[in-house]
Amino acid sequence: MRGIIANAQIFADEGKPAQGLGVSVEVFLLEAQGWEQVDETKTDGEGRASFKIDGGLFDNARSAPTLRLTEQGDPQPRVLSMGGAMRFDGRRQILEVDFGRIDRLEETAFALPRASARLNSIPHVVAGVALQEGRSEVALNRNLRLIPGANDSIATTTRTGNDVIIGDIRRGTIVTNTDDRIITADVSDRLTAGADNIVAVASTKQIDALRAITLEQNQRIVLKDQELATSKAQLLTTNTRLTAAEAALVAEKKRADDAAAKVAELEKAAGVDADVADVVTGLGTKLSIANTTLKTQAHPFRIGTVRVDLKGTPSADGGRIVLGGAAETTGSGLSTELHVDRPTAGTDDVTVPDVTGLTESAARRVVRSVGLRLAPAYQVVKPGQGTPGQSISQVPAAEATAKHGAEVLVVFGTAPAE
Repeated sequence: MRGIIANAQIFADEGKPAQGLGVSVEVFLLEAQGWEQVDETKTDGEGRASFKIDGGLFDNARSAPTLRLTEQGDPQPRVLSMGGAMRFDGRRQILEVDFGRIDRLEETAFALPRASARLNSIPHVVAGVALQEGRSEVALNRNLRLIPGANDSIATTTRTGNDVIIGDIRRGTIVTNTDDRIITADVSDRLTAGADNIVAVASTKQIDALRAITLEQNQRIVLKDQELATSKAQLLTTNTRLTAAEAALVAEKKRADDAAAKVAELEKAAGVDADVADVVTGLGTKLSIANTTLKTQAHPFRIGTVRVDLKGTPSADGGRIVLGGAAETTGSGLSTELHVDRPTAGTDDVTVPDVTGLTESAARRVVRSVGLRLAPAYQVVKPGQGTPGQSISQVPAAEATAKHGAEVLVVFGTAPAE
């Protein structure tokens, strides 16, 4: 794992972002038997905090590390969130952690109730809860503090005659009569419903309804937490399957590439079985067509003798040969010469080609290609009369008729002596 990217958004009272709050990410290390800070930062204007943690701490880990989000406390850090939602990016080898949107508890933070007596001595201050839309845990706790004795009133209930005494407070006693009214009166006065003595009035039915709503909301939170845990497990399983599928796809692609290379190798080694007469005849036909085409060019050429080497393994009777493949290097092969048909000297007329402006070697090839012979001559040329090294005249002239094998006199220019 290359590293961990963690994010959180923290809110203070009245749902306002907690700006400039110093927060840290801690990881539980088995060797140290405790929590160790791995990164710290401050929240921005929207209460957001981002962390980047080096994955070197978890090189040997086979599962996601246990993380928590904290802020400075005295003497122990205050825990804002535990764990968070996790997602592992197998391609980038990055673990993404989202601590979520957190409602920060200030003076209402509380110690984590222990389920095991063996862990009672380990400090853990809960200083943040998951933010619920439309409800602020901070505001709820603040309102309970602003109403004198409200917490004790909800916790203790007694009945005296037709009146229900909810609890005692510093200034008096909260009483509900048969009209379901809660009356707070000063201790020094008699319990009356006089306007001067009434501090707060509420309905016990309303209190019961609020309690029911609170329980229902808590149950919904538990169910949501269970759904979130299930979704996280399913996501982790899906990511594991995706990683395995990607690895299998790479392996299958490699197998396909290896198979294609093997087929190409086998095809190359197989060679081609061919009839020797067909091969030679086909080459001769192609050469004859080429000669016919060359005759139509401005400077005609003629293909003469062509040597053909067939690399391969011939059959016992010499009629067939395996060309290419392994036979190309291991076989003996066949050699033959193809003589393109040429008219007998002096019996046919040929058209004299135009060699004006050609060098001697080029003119010789052109003349020879049509069955004539070159007879060179040389003449000094002055500026403007021609280019030294090129032909300036010929006899017979271009397009004239001459006997096959006859000579063509070609005059080439030379530079004046200095």
